[in-house]
Amino acid sequence: MLAAFAAGLWNLYAVRNQLRAEVLGANRSTARVAKETITANLAVQSNLADAVAQRPSVVSEAVAGNWEAVAADLSIINEIYPGIVRATIVDGSGIVRATVPAAPDRVGSDRSFCDCFTAAATEPGAYLSPRLFFSGDEGPHLSLSSAVRDPSGALLG
Repeated sequence: MLAAFAAGLWNLYAVRNQLRAEVLGANRSTARVAKETITANLAVQSNLADAVAQRPSVVSEAVAGNWEAVAADLSIINEIYPGIVRATIVDGSGIVRATVPAAPDRVGSDRSFCDCFTAAATEPGAYLSPRLFFSGDEGPHLSLSSAVRDPSGALLG
């Protein structure tokens, strides 16, 4: 009787371990697919940020200081990828000049200290920030930044 109980207990233990391995294996597979999806999604957003920052109309309007025209060009980001909450244009000194959608309370604020500005100014491509939390807002958020440069490479914003 004790041997049968021990064998039954061992069988239960073996089945539990097998189920655990299968569940963990399925979770790993799901996690791997999620990671690949997120990575691909970030790559698309990064390429979009770079493409918009390098558009000739964005560069020429930034050179002219026509920030409203730059904002109109930035609206394409929300049309192409509605998951992006806000597109912001800052000038070469880090001052917010326009946002899409419009956020008048942000225009004129100094973002020269933010890593989204400083890193974008030095990175060769788009810069992805660490998690950001804003007061009174659901978070976390990520900031994806790409520098706008004139043909000589000078930072415009």
